[in-house]
Amino acid sequence: EVNPFKLYCHSAKQIMEISTEDMDMQDARMEEDDLEEDAIEEDDDDDEDDSPAVLTGRCVRLHFRCQAQLPMGSFLRVTGSSLWAPGTSVADPADASVSVGRAEASAFPVLHDESEATSDHAMPHQSLYSSSVEMVTTPEEYPVWRTRTPVVVVIPHSRKSVYHHYYRYLVVSPGGHLTNLDPSAITEEEAVDDMDQDMIISTSQEGLGSTAVLEWEDPFQTLAHKNPPTSALSLASASIAQGTTKTDYRNLPYRTVAINIRSALSPSGSDQLDVYGSSEDSTFQQYLIREAIHQENRRKKMVNQMSISDVMSTDEPAAVGSGELLGGDSNVVMMSKEGITGTETPKSTSLYRPQTIFFVCFHLPVVVVQNPTTKEWRASWSESILAKTEGSTVLAQYDAYWVGTVSTNPPLQNEEEKEKVRTILGEMKCIPIFLDQKVREAHYYGFCKQVLWPAFHNIDLLDLSTCGWLPEPDGACDWDQSRLDNWWDSYRLVNQEFCKVMAELSDENDIMWIHDYHLSLLAEYLTTYEMENYGKRTTRKVFFLHIPFPTSQIFRELDCGQIILQGMLHADVVGFHAFDHARHFLNAAKRILGLNYESLVGGLIGVNFQGQTVLVSMSNVSIEPRLVDATLMLPSVHSNEADLKKKHQGRSILGSLDIGQRLSGVSLKLLAYERLLHDYPLWKSKVVMVQRLLRPGSRVKDEEVTTREVRFLVQRIQEKFGPEVIDYQELNGSTIPLDQRLALWKATDILACTPIREGLNHWPMEYIYAHKEPERPGVVITSEFSAISSILNGALRVNPYDIKMMITIFDKALSMDMQEREGRRYRDIEFVSSSPSENWVKNVLRDLRDAAIHRRNNPNSSESNSQSQTPTPGAMTPLRKEEPVDSTSAFLAREANLSFAPLNIRALKKAYDSSQRRVIITDFNGTIV
Repeated sequence: EVNPFKLYCHSAKQIMEISTEDMDMQDARMEEDDLEEDAIEEDDDDDEDDSPAVLTGRCVRLHFRCQAQLPMGSFLRVTGSSLWAPGTSVADPADASVSVGRAEASAFPVLHDESEATSDHAMPHQSLYSSSVEMVTTPEEYPVWRTRTPVVVVIPHSRKSVYHHYYRYLVVSPGGHLTNLDPSAITEEEAVDDMDQDMIISTSQEGLGSTAVLEWEDPFQTLAHKNPPTSALSLASASIAQGTTKTDYRNLPYRTVAINIRSALSPSGSDQLDVYGSSEDSTFQQYLIREAIHQENRRKKMVNQMSISDVMSTDEPAAVGSGELLGGDSNVVMMSKEGITGTETPKSTSLYRPQTIFFVCFHLPVVVVQNPTTKEWRASWSESILAKTEGSTVLAQYDAYWVGTVSTNPPLQNEEEKEKVRTILGEMKCIPIFLDQKVREAHYYGFCKQVLWPAFHNIDLLDLSTCGWLPEPDGACDWDQSRLDNWWDSYRLVNQEFCKVMAELSDENDIMWIHDYHLSLLAEYLTTYEMENYGKRTTRKVFFLHIPFPTSQIFRELDCGQIILQGMLHADVVGFHAFDHARHFLNAAKRILGLNYESLVGGLIGVNFQGQTVLVSMSNVSIEPRLVDATLMLPSVHSNEADLKKKHQGRSILGSLDIGQRLSGVSLKLLAYERLLHDYPLWKSKVVMVQRLLRPGSRVKDEEVTTREVRFLVQRIQEKFGPEVIDYQELNGSTIPLDQRLALWKATDILACTPIREGLNHWPMEYIYAHKEPERPGVVITSEFSAISSILNGALRVNPYDIKMMITIFDKALSMDMQEREGRRYRDIEFVSSSPSENWVKNVLRDLRDAAIHRRNNPNSSESNSQSQTPTPGAMTPLRKEEPVDSTSAFLAREANLSFAPLNIRALKKAYDSSQRRVIITDFNGTIV
């Protein structure tokens, strides 16, 4: 009896030669076999459950041999279980950065262009990235190279008799440094990071880290027009030289080996010796046949495009979406964005117009100040994760704009000053919205900060009404929400004003990325406008919440809760920073609106709302390492660090930087510190708490109460144990400059961040990065009620309400040895240093793309509104066989897609029912890998 969970392994010691006859027959029968398989699958549905289980795959290990005469110091490698093509990875292989380093952009070309991801040849959202395998030789065997370890190939379940494995050879040189990648040859879709100008094209080498790729095998000189031969080695290869792009590497020739699925052996059974750079090798025969087919398909496609271009040149161009071409030789005048205009000259008869994306936020991520002497206004980007980052590969692919209100120093006095600010922000592609001052204050300082902020942080309405933070009731009941009507009216008015601006700016297929709770109604207002004026949704929308989402019990207490929830659900994607926040949102949608959610392909979750599937996603973002590295080099950082250490010389520093509001939990932290000094008197002369309290002025009453309480506790601690045990200061503003923060982080041995409720706080990540090697590792203490606690694996977690637990954790952190400190730093430093906002933007845009594909493939998804619905395999990345494939990369992507084997539910159920001891392993987005 066949066990469906057994992985059959066969070792093929001899390399297998391709069978040309089998290949031709296989290609000729492809369509027929697919039809037969469809019929077989339909018949299988009628079979009884006790039918024999079907084998789902085999694992074949292949050894390769190749004759190659290489220069001294060079080595040969062969690619692994898959080749690189559009769709083989949904983004840059950041998950493979440990193996291949930072230069995968050219040597390991992967998908950067969203338009390619949505093509019909895109892969399911799983990484098929595979590093290359080392080949070795001996003085006796040279110039014959052989694989040290086998290439492991998993053959998917198939009723065909032959499986084709595709591979390439590459020449590497350990420690090689290549600087001749031509930036001008990199297209807008293939833009690389500015930091990679001095690029090391690398591949993994077991135990040695990055290895420079000198060249890829190219016997047919597919890159000859861009890479003229300069040496004997490059005559039959594609070296990393000027003019080459990632698309070129995707389309390099490949070799093929045929594997008999039944026996896991070559049909010919002969020993194969490849010759590096030889176009006569039989393993290139399938590539040559396929390339002839691709050439014919390209000819047909060109004829079709020429006919389309003729039609477009005679008509008036309409709104152009992503990836469309503008015909004609005339200059193209870009759309005006509140005075932001420009004229671009096409480089040829057609011009690629990038898709427009709007980052819509209440506060623009800029700092605008006026020179007191010259009265000139100046603007710069702030530290926000929404700010533009130089060298961003994402922004190189989009026409990006930022829309929001702006706060200036000093405040704007007249229309002339507003126009000046609008002009300087226009140079940064920022579009300011100027609101009536009373409406702005009622919206932000009223409804947002006094109602939504505490409610979203799980503060009960009864507690909110009796804490003294809301306006006086004027004789009305404490919890009568009608006294908030003015604030609510202003909240809606601001969202409507944003809607008017965005309706004027946007074109069809633009992306609207709406940020945070200030604009939770904007997605609904925009959708309503589009339906009334165009009869359909014309833009794609993302709503991302940067603060916690409350439990459904708290959220339903708000009079406006249902309206806000519906407003958020009008977006295509609703994003959160923590899983708990997403879970609370799903529960609120079900209990308040009666909406179910379903699991989609790729581990995604969708909520069915008004006939549309709204994707609910969770993604994290870290700090900007480049910005922090540059700031760490400033003299002010080192001088402030030295001053603080000198001030508290001989004591371990327990550092804290908190907002002076009740939710920050500062009072609970001081109570725990007081008990620590009482219960552990040995720390009295060995530790000092450096507490900095910020007063932003956004919740005045709350800040007054909290600050008064903190001052009382600080004074009591100093009277009991001496003034030297606490260094306390109050500062105005919501933050302090980055150089001052980094100086504080570097001087402190322990960072205590213990809020009662909190969204994503980047300060603990800054602390970890500031203590990276060779610095002495620090210790982070986080609250289990904060989003950061679910991200940092090396942090010590505490419950701020449990004073005894806090004391124990403080003592553990102060007593921690160096080995444990280093181990905890090691757990987090990789994520902290390699997850900037650019990666986060890519992830969210990928989710938006998935939502669009799911909506296209499931137009009637609302009819099956079930949480237990089984998704259709491959639904997120459909494959239309009737569309001609016109390139090597597209063919390889299609082959990888066809080899994807969905789970056999019937076999799984039978094995589960017949077994007594079961091991269940769950996986999310490659965590096991």
